[in-house]
Amino acid sequence: PAAACSRFVIANDTEVTTIHYTCPGSGHGRTTIRVETPRLAQVQTQGIAENAPFDLTVEARRIGECQTLSMR
Repeated sequence: PAAACSRFVIANDTEVTTIHYTCPGSGHGRTTIRVETPRLAQVQTQGIAENAPFDLTVEARRIGECQTLSMR
């Protein structure tokens, strides 16, 4: 969180964005976000964080409006 990271946009269009980032002393990585529909996106990220590799793929789906919680 305290690292001064740099980033480089590899690809950026209406459907896919890929960014490579480097955080000196903390690690580096590459993240790709692919929008398949207005309700579905894929996120794939991999790299090195604190000397350990990571690789994560997630799917984001919009399933409806956010619900408001009432606090009583």
